[in-house]
Amino acid sequence: MKNKFLIGIITFFVAIFSSILILNLFNTNFKKNNYFVRKFSKNEILKFDKEYEKLFKNSSYDLFYSNSLLLEGKYEGIKRNMKNYNFYFSDFLFSKKINKNVSIPLSANILLVDEKYILYDSKSKISRLEIKTDSIIQYDSRGIRVYSIVSLKNLPNKFLFFGEVNFTNIYKTGFFVFDITNNKIEEIKILKYSENVFNPEVRLMYSGIFQNVENNIITYTCDKNCKIFMFNDNGTLVNELKTNDNTQIPKVIKKADSYFYSRDGLNLTNSGVFSNKKNLFVFSMASQYDNIIIIDQYSKLNLKYIQSFKLDYNNHNTSDIMNIYINNNQIILKFDSSYASFIFSRFI
Repeated sequence: MKNKFLIGIITFFVAIFSSILILNLFNTNFKKNNYFVRKFSKNEILKFDKEYEKLFKNSSYDLFYSNSLLLEGKYEGIKRNMKNYNFYFSDFLFSKKINKNVSIPLSANILLVDEKYILYDSKSKISRLEIKTDSIIQYDSRGIRVYSIVSLKNLPNKFLFFGEVNFTNIYKTGFFVFDITNNKIEEIKILKYSENVFNPEVRLMYSGIFQNVENNIITYTCDKNCKIFMFNDNGTLVNELKTNDNTQIPKVIKKADSYFYSRDGLNLTNSGVFSNKKNLFVFSMASQYDNIIIIDQYSKLNLKYIQSFKLDYNNHNTSDIMNIYINNNQIILKFDSSYASFIFSRFI
């Protein structure tokens, strides 16, 4: 009887161990083994200021990004053969809130939302919808695929974008400046060349976000490899930083007409940055910490790693950050159900 009982216990634990092993073997889409040995500072880099609730309870604010305002959006479905959205804007003090209903064509994809306009593409045209007047200006965008885009503040009709452009059957993927008024494309950095076909897999390899981190600096932070591209306010590439996690470009495979990350797995890297005159501060997801936000400091002069900081806030880790807003000496982190405002410490 004792032997049967003992055999039952052993069988039970072997079954649990086998299940865990099988799950680990097949669940290889995400790894967390790209962290590096850090030198942590004892100083506090960000001081907590206030926590704010979402602008609208049922908004799906992870879908959209604004350069200049806090933004949330909610998809309201199809009405009169148009896709309908409800947008909520706020200043950085959460004092001025604006609500705007917007309708765009069924085939349209929203590229950029700003306080004055919404930019979307549809059927080889990029359209600019003015928020106050609802007027629409259309621009020819044949041969262009935009994956991520940011406006150039000092050049109101020009945009820096990551995407693909067809130059007489030579398809180039990378960063470009698009003058929408004159329909001119300027190459900034090409990541891949190809003949006769677009390369949507590069979108996955270099997925990331644009940020206006200073008056004259725009960054594009890759979230699945270690690269951060830095541009000036004219859209010119001025530097490339490789963070110390040294995460390589992920493998992408094609099945039928769809693209997927390889089952070899991929690592999350960085979610955004902020800066001062001498340094770039990177929110790193390449960390073994599950309840601490990690910020790595790099020199702008030589792009070398200097040190790291821990930000302890509500058991969040860096992967929980959905967006980063910078306003003078204030930084606002957007999480799933709230915002948190911080003030830069004197160590920045």
